Amino acid sequence: MKTTLTRQFLICAGLLGYPMATAMAEDAAPAPATQSADSGGAVQANASEKPEFRGILTTAKGKRFLLSTPGATQTNWVVVGDSFQGWNVADFRESEGALVLIKNDGKEITLSMDEKKVTPGEVKATVEDADRVLKKMHFSEMLTKMLDQQKQAMAKMFAQQGGKLPPNTTREEMAAFQSKLLDKIFSQMGGPDMEQQVAQIHSNVFSPDELNGIADFYDTPTGQALMAKQPEVQQQMMQVMMPKIMAMQPEIQQMSKDFAAQQAAKAAAAQPSAPAPTP
Repeated sequence: MKTTLTRQFLICAGLLGYPMATAMAEDAAPAPATQSADSGGAVQANASEKPEFRGILTTAKGKRFLLSTPGATQTNWVVVGDSFQGWNVADFRESEGALVLIKNDGKEITLSMDEKKVTPGEVKATVEDADRVLKKMHFSEMLTKMLDQQKQAMAKMFAQQGGKLPPNTTREEMAAFQSKLLDKIFSQMGGPDMEQQVAQIHSNVFSPDELNGIADFYDTPTGQALMAKQPEVQQQMMQVMMPKIMAMQPEIQQMSKDFAAQQAAKAAAAQPSAPAPTP
């Protein structure tokens, strides 16, 4: 029974995924380094005073643009017509991938997304970078909901499985044992320690810029919707997958029996033949 419970737990645990989505940024061609008077009077502002253009998010309602102050002390998703730090978002030049910003005094600048490519390992993210993303995802609350759903699904699977009970064991006693077993297993899969480990993993895998982009995405309405609805998606996925797993149980058991019989026959064939009796 222990082997069966462990196998079923591993199957179900493998279905538990942590959503991690990023905005779909379009490839943007760099804007010209300088502009002449013929180009509409646009001039380049000093690096210390112009915002940074960090990303594009395309949705059914149109494009949103991510602007930040130098050093990313403040970031915001805007659309054409919005304002950011005293700059009005006037236009987006699709062909150039450039965003046009105008101040109230008429000063105009064009911004393009940073094209610098960072090689893997060049910049190392910190656990604090990753922890900021997990907090924006409400990771702890989301993990608790998903684990509860996994626990309920496994309890239901155990109840449907039936099968032969150990000697002198009632169904109620078996159900109580299985519930205790699930409590023990899932108690090790949540809490601050798990969140810290997940943050460490993300800091190992993602760069600081990638983590910033993920965090920015979760600030958008689309990111908030993904976060809020993910447990419901997970629950419906389990409702689809669990019957398939249960339906495969007899076939898997038969495959295991066939394999054991083949191995036993192989071992018997490898045994040396008994010597012929002496007349």
